[in-house]
Amino acid sequence: MRALIKTFALSSVAIAMAGCSDSSSVNNPPPVPATAIVSFSVSDAPVDFANQVVVSYAAISLRHSDGTTYDLPVNGEDGNETVAKVDLLNYQDGESRLIISNVELPVGDYTDFTLHTYECAQNHNGSAEHCYVEDLEGIKPLKTPSNKLRLGDFSVSSDGVQAYTIEFNLRQSMTMTAGGAGYNLKPHGVRILDNSTVSSLFGKVEPSLFTAGVGCEDNSDHQTSFVYLYEAPLAEDAILGDEFDPAVDTEAPEDVVAPIASTGVKEDGENGYGYHFGFIAPGDYVVAFSCSADGDMDPEKYEGVAIANPETERANVTLQNSLGTEQNFPVAQ
Repeated sequence: MRALIKTFALSSVAIAMAGCSDSSSVNNPPPVPATAIVSFSVSDAPVDFANQVVVSYAAISLRHSDGTTYDLPVNGEDGNETVAKVDLLNYQDGESRLIISNVELPVGDYTDFTLHTYECAQNHNGSAEHCYVEDLEGIKPLKTPSNKLRLGDFSVSSDGVQAYTIEFNLRQSMTMTAGGAGYNLKPHGVRILDNSTVSSLFGKVEPSLFTAGVGCEDNSDHQTSFVYLYEAPLAEDAILGDEFDPAVDTEAPEDVVAPIASTGVKEDGENGYGYHFGFIAPGDYVVAFSCSADGDMDPEKYEGVAIANPETERANVTLQNSLGTEQNFPVAQ
């Protein structure tokens, strides 16, 4: 792939030179565009209802602002083209799986960034060989629309070597279909992040909070407790929403804000209980705990889960470039 892109750039220069007859153009050919060496990995924000989420990846395509489209096949450790069959649940809490390495791309802005999957089912009766979900009922096919996840815009800077992570928030991007016979994987909740600036947010959760909120008095463990993350600043009257897709649920109240990510509270060995968000862009956020998040069942519909619950369990946090930030619950008052 690197050779292909270089050939294109040099050929473009040659054509430009051939089309000009004056000596100044011959002596001063247009400069070869600056390029960078780029790699892509995939990762997952934890999902609580599946044992496996397996996706097979074939390629990435993207269009430069000059109109040129680049097709980047997935490559193996030997550099040869391959298909990467990845269980996303193996790459959580800051872990990732490299799928494309050391390809050369011109610096600049790109559109139509598309992640191509390989032979995923196109309906709930399709094959589960290459893309599937294993939930409590067994293995079910995982559909991607036309085997393409369109992720939008993307930029390559002038840095010599760059690494990016495609982060799947499966609590947003994966929905059940056909009455539970299969699953859909959508672009909603999938983000492209620059590893050179990526941050993380983590913390401990005191077990007493599992039963401290409204409607949580009968909870027996941490299974209904989740932590939600929202971009800040928020309007004064903003309501912290559960997982939903504003493009789908157009009847959700206007003052409800959808989270950019959410994760379940997990048992953390000798350290008790905690949570972790990996691969978060630096910036200002609101993080909130809810002990009643078992009502957050449909990633497309707003369901009115109480967040924060207890009401005091929310905090403003600022994430710095390439640094982890700790925010524990309960929040210090």
